Amino acid sequence: MPKAKAKSNKSKKKASAPNKNGGGKSSITSGVANLSLSSPPLLNDVSPLILSSNAATQDGKLNFSLPYIGPIAAQQSQSVVHGRGLVVTRDVAAGECLFVIPSVAAAPMNQVYNKFVGEEEDYDNIDDNVDDSNLNKDGSYLETITEEMLIQQIQQLIDIIDDEEAHPKEKMEHAQNLLHAFITQMSSDDVPSTETDMDELMKTLLLSKKKERCNNIDFNKVLDRDTILNIIRRNAFGPDFHHYDKIASFWNTNPHGKKFYERLLGVYPLSAMINHSCSPNAVKVFGRIPSSCLPNGTGLNEDIQGREVMIVHANMAIAKGTEIMWSYIPPSNPLNERREALLSKFGFKCNCSRCVQEEEALNTNPLITSGTSTWDTIQAIEQNLSSNEIRISYATLYLQYFNTTIPSILHHNDKINDILKLATRLHFSFLSCNNS
Repeated sequence: MPKAKAKSNKSKKKASAPNKNGGGKSSITSGVANLSLSSPPLLNDVSPLILSSNAATQDGKLNFSLPYIGPIAAQQSQSVVHGRGLVVTRDVAAGECLFVIPSVAAAPMNQVYNKFVGEEEDYDNIDDNVDDSNLNKDGSYLETITEEMLIQQIQQLIDIIDDEEAHPKEKMEHAQNLLHAFITQMSSDDVPSTETDMDELMKTLLLSKKKERCNNIDFNKVLDRDTILNIIRRNAFGPDFHHYDKIASFWNTNPHGKKFYERLLGVYPLSAMINHSCSPNAVKVFGRIPSSCLPNGTGLNEDIQGREVMIVHANMAIAKGTEIMWSYIPPSNPLNERREALLSKFGFKCNCSRCVQEEEALNTNPLITSGTSTWDTIQAIEQNLSSNEIRISYATLYLQYFNTTIPSILHHNDKINDILKLATRLHFSFLSCNNS
């Protein structure tokens, strides 16, 4: 979303409550968190998930449970930037793992790819909602079929609950928990929050809700197609390093090319409650559950949830009680571009500390980029706006200058030293902005 987030029409941020755990040597508990420990153990090694290798596990098992929930809790508006948010419950070191969670539902990359190139038959009824007249099969087309596939994943869960006699009890209860987490992740005019207690909210989001508490929800009534799509667009996590247009273009020119990662779009309710900052203190990566560690029993985990997990780390030291935040958009864009993107996709104007500092600096010394050379703009930044935040906002400009200048000055040591000094300033600016 960027991202990590899918497109959105308005700003909705939510959060979740108390601490949980994931300690002990075990496999996966069908996506249900063990909430019994008040002080979750440190998770220092997630390499089996990053490498997706059975060889990296201990005797074919993970040495922690999934989901792993570290020192986090939910807070209401007085403690967070907007609405609800996640905070750390103790001092956290840079690099520490905060939580690892599977998705509630995901659109598998291979199935999206097969549908995109016309080879997928299992989702033929997707065509009812997709404009096949789009012969170019661009990013918009790809995004639409991805959303439709995710909608069908949610509708499959509703169908399981509707046909109670046809499915085992465990599968029914797991479907209920997945749907309950799906609708509870957002609070809006469209989907009023079903949870007000932060403790219960966290249990719901981590699929630990008791069955009797889900029975009073008519999922067919609450989750019509438009509502499902709304939740997906405001909360789902999509391509992080490859936008839909780029993926579509690649697949159009390389029909049997790389699939990039496991899922193209996934719903991670706990993660969806993290608020935005242009100077984030947390970062996410995606890992994959090794095949030997997949849970048994429900038949839903791989079909609906997939094998990919989201791993969230602190990218700086975070003091107890501080809100966990990350950037919804590339934070190395100029202030006006960041604010326009956030307003367009999420419906709010960002007033994080970085944005406020940049705005004040630019009001004092306006930066004119139109009609000026790259070097003149960089000089203006260095002479008049020498701040870490401004450098990061124009990092692309700096990198363009380095790439075009370095080949022509290889034998001029004095000029190379000037470039190195400038690059060093840029490097430390990134560090000061929490590795934006």
